[in-house]
Amino acid sequence: MTAEEILERTVLTGREWRAVGELAKAKMDFEPLAMRANIGPIVIERLVQYGIAEVGPSAPRFNQSAFPIGYRLSRLGRMILARGRKPAQQPRVPAPRTSELRIGDKRVTVQRSAPQRVVLKRPSTLRAP
Repeated sequence: MTAEEILERTVLTGREWRAVGELAKAKMDFEPLAMRANIGPIVIERLVQYGIAEVGPSAPRFNQSAFPIGYRLSRLGRMILARGRKPAQQPRVPAPRTSELRIGDKRVTVQRSAPQRVVLKRPSTLRAP
C-alpha cells in the first residue's frame, strides 16, 4: 500500500491510535518502548508494518545496552496524527426506494418518494386568557 492509500483507507484501532499519540511525544529521537506507557510490542509491530512508526537505535540519552532499539513516528505517522483515527467518510448516496406491485399478471415497479416530514408550528398569536 502506498502512503496515500493508507491515509485514505486505514482505520486505526483504539490501541494503535493511543500508541500514535504516545509516539508523537518522542519528537525526533528513537525512544525505547519502556519510555512510553500503554504501547506493547504487538501494536508497535503493526505500526511499523503500516509504515506509521520507524525503528532505529535508541537515542544516546538512554542506556544503549538495556534499550538498544527505539521507535518514533515516521512522516506518514505525523500525517495520520494530523488526519485523525479514521479517514474522512465519503458521502453516502441512498439507494432509490422502489416497490414492486402485482396487478393481475403484470408486475409494476414503482419508485417511492421519501416520507414527508410534517412540522407543526404553534401560532405565536395564541395567548393564555
